[in-house]
Order: sequence, then C-alpha cells, then structure tokens
Amino acid sequence: MPDIWPVQTKDEDLQGQYGEALAELQSLSTALSSLHKKQEYYGSLLSLVEQTLGDPAGKVQPNIVTRTGSIAEEFRKMRTLIARIKDRLDSADVVLRDEGNRHLEEQEADLDKWVTLTNIISTVEQDGVYQ
Repeated sequence: MPDIWPVQTKDEDLQGQYGEALAELQSLSTALSSLHKKQEYYGSLLSLVEQTLGDPAGKVQPNIVTRTGSIAEEFRKMRTLIARIKDRLDSADVVLRDEGNRHLEEQEADLDKWVTLTNIISTVEQDGVYQ
C-alpha cells in the first residue's frame, strides 16, 4: 500500500487517518506473520512429541509397577523364592565359619549383614515390600 493517501485532497485529517490506519495494518500484519511462525513451530513440536510418545503406556513407561503389570508378577515370584530361601536357611542351621586370619571386626560385619538380611526377608514376608 502506498505510504500516503493516493488521492490529492486538502483534508490533512484524512491524510493522518490514512497514515495511522496504514501503520496499524502493518503492525497487525507483522504480528500475524509472527503468530503463523509460532503456529508452525508448535505444530512441528507437537508432531515430534506424538511420534516419540504416541502411546505413553506402551512407549514411555511400560515397566510401571501396577497390580496387573508384569513386574508385579515378578515381585510375587520373588516373594515366594525369598520365603523358600529363608525356610531352607532356617532349617539348615547355618553357622558362620571362623577363618583364622580374619579379624573380629570382619566377623562382626558378617553377623551384621546376616541380621540385616534376615530383617529384610522378614519384612518382605510380612508386608510384601521392602522399604
């Protein structure tokens, strides 16, 4: 559009209105093109997210622990295995060996580990989960 009113008139007020309207039109045009670019950017971003995370349950976190999930079944199997191991350890009357070259502190550490393991197994048997 021309910068000045194309028709010769003596009305300067009309010329001023035309200049203001032209400036506003150019400003709106710039804002519109900026919004179009932003829309294209967000559209491409959305398509990338949809390609990457199209099915979040299947692609992002298929291993989330749920009551019906595959990991929950593995936990059930592990609880059973831990119970069987604990039962066998209890019935075997396991005694820690005394190795002559080991220090008393190391032997105490072994006993502490044994107590910790027993506590963990007991907690799992009671609650089903170790915390």
